[in-house]
Amino acid sequence: MKDLGNLYVLTFLFLFGIASCGRDTVNLSEIISINLPDTVIGDGSTAFEVTAFLNSSSDKSLRMVKFTATKGQFKEASDENKQEAIVSAELLNDSIRAVVQWIVPADTGIGFITAEPVLEDKGGVFLVTDSISIIASLPKSLSLKANSFSVYNQYDGEISVTGLVRNAQNKSVNSGTLVEIKDVFSATGQDVNGRYRDQHLSTNNNSEISTIYSPGSITADQYILLIGTVLNPDGSPSNIKDSIEIYVNEK
Repeated sequence: MKDLGNLYVLTFLFLFGIASCGRDTVNLSEIISINLPDTVIGDGSTAFEVTAFLNSSSDKSLRMVKFTATKGQFKEASDENKQEAIVSAELLNDSIRAVVQWIVPADTGIGFITAEPVLEDKGGVFLVTDSISIIASLPKSLSLKANSFSVYNQYDGEISVTGLVRNAQNKSVNSGTLVEIKDVFSATGQDVNGRYRDQHLSTNNNSEISTIYSPGSITADQYILLIGTVLNPDGSPSNIKDSIEIYVNEK
């Protein structure tokens, strides 16, 4: 397997033959192997190039290959969940191959990838399946943003706060990573006890969190600090933090 940065080559080998016995028949007796790495990081974005090689004598009408996955998605997906792709094999560099792009999921567990030729009344007969372990994409950084750096000092004064959690490779972390947001007065460090609504503080598949914040009825002309902290799996605060400073205007 050749490492292409974020693009890996996973090779499925299929041998298709055409024999003549009064009419054309298909020889699919040798489906050799699937070559998968033992583990991948579930960052939701790393792409693997999955290739099925066909015998050079395979008939053009028999060069459709179906790929399915129990986790992750195919860029060329033909189903709603993007976990099934049917592609035609083409001649490239003196070999006939069908190629799809598989994107790892933003979660963990065991995933299964299957490839099989698309043949009438032969579904499931010649398929090849292998498994891959998808390990945690652990957080390394948090970046907070606000749609405004000032807010009115009443409950109808609100700002939208978003956050992006990334791993050590600056890619997405597993969905469900929790972030806590706290508000304090910049000058004293005391709690503001403002109001949060529409909270989504568990990372989605894009590694994002969001909430809408109001400082409430506090004195104007001062700064407050919104501090975001990534939580460990046990709910304790980690050392991964970020903050943004907001100025409070008089309503």
